[in-house]
Amino acid sequence: LYPLELNFGYPQIFTGTNTALFFYGNQLSAGHLSGGFLEVRDPIPTPVLNWVHVAVSFDAATGSMKLYKNGLLVSSASGVLPETETMQELSRFQGTNFFKGQMDEVRFWNTARTASEILADMNCELTGDEPGLVAYYNFNQGIANGNNSAETILLGRTHACDAYTGSLHDFSLSGNESNWVGNSPNFS
Repeated sequence: LYPLELNFGYPQIFTGTNTALFFYGNQLSAGHLSGGFLEVRDPIPTPVLNWVHVAVSFDAATGSMKLYKNGLLVSSASGVLPETETMQELSRFQGTNFFKGQMDEVRFWNTARTASEILADMNCELTGDEPGLVAYYNFNQGIANGNNSAETILLGRTHACDAYTGSLHDFSLSGNESNWVGNSPNFS
């Protein structure tokens, strides 16, 4: 993620009906609504105008949720009840709480990723056929800051035969804002 500003509301990174990864002010937070909104929150504010790698791992069998920033564990919670979502939104929640910034390499897994797995893959593009990978968006479409008026669908990159696609809303798709951008950097 590359936040441009975080001083308003609850900018959403992704949300479902009862799940969310978002900013609480300038602190990364994630959680599920079941049994009260249990969450993990990074105690250290996230700076704007810098790329940051974010990962949330949840083990439904144990109720363990972990939040990682730049490959390091920053918060964990236990006793979190599982949720099942049929739809996820990137960068907003029901048309509000928009994330203003850039994102790249969004991945959804059906396994609880370990710290070593997160570290091993955080600087790599995936093939899309990795075991446990459910949805993958590498955002490698369009021309960075160019005229992309025809690029209105976010292509899913998992398993070429059953890739999930997304619909883009409220994008100008031209110029250097609200458009496709170049690749994100590696994290050390």
